[in-house]
Amino acid sequence: MVILMPLVDHIIQSLESWGPNPVMIQRDSSGTETVVDSGLFLARIETYVGSLSEAGIRDGMLVPLFVENCWEFPALFFALNRLGAVPVMVKNAFRRMEIEAIFSGCRPDALICDPEMREYIGTLADGILILEKHEERLLPVSGKIRPRPASAPMPASGTISVNYTYRGIGRPLGAMVGEKGYIDAADRYQRYVQFTPGDTALALLPMNHIFTMISSVMLPLMNSLTTYILQSVNPKAILDVLQNRNIHCLSSIPEILVM
Repeated sequence: MVILMPLVDHIIQSLESWGPNPVMIQRDSSGTETVVDSGLFLARIETYVGSLSEAGIRDGMLVPLFVENCWEFPALFFALNRLGAVPVMVKNAFRRMEIEAIFSGCRPDALICDPEMREYIGTLADGILILEKHEERLLPVSGKIRPRPASAPMPASGTISVNYTYRGIGRPLGAMVGEKGYIDAADRYQRYVQFTPGDTALALLPMNHIFTMISSVMLPLMNSLTTYILQSVNPKAILDVLQNRNIHCLSSIPEILVM
């Protein structure tokens, strides 16, 4: 696969010629499903682009996402990309000292969070613009975008996300991931699994994991697959979906498979 256009433009082009299968299906803890077609997904990206632009988000800004798995997560990711801003993929399971290290290291310009994550973030984001996600609305609830000091780090050219992981060295590490990293990984995965349009991938792991973004977001969007988002790792819920939904791929980790 040769992709010469920016990743976000390639995704949008794929969505514009999507076909009849849903882009995503989201099942909440009660078992209720939300079906998202290509028109709704494209519209949500554009809505977020408008809200983010109005809030002052622009090229080169670092914006952590404190958002749980949902179909709006990738819409936010691509909306930030459209503006040239860089999503910072923060694992919501990180402890306070790890979040402190991330905030002091990347010095975010703003952040986006679910309302219930405000308490988790606490005072770490004092003075920083916080946008709360309420479905299609991004509400500014505190802070403002501050001038970035000349000494503050900037993402390298071509970076479309900063992905933090923890390697047991006492602090989290941030990797700047470019378009080629996502495209090559999704392309290699597809050459191995050979999915066809209309197949369904089950997303269990948090989307702030690069593995989930590649296997359950990028690959499906690049190949016209449906992503089924299960907002639970309860074994009964997983088995119910596997038994009653036409799932073609489950990308997971050993701990979940053992469970």
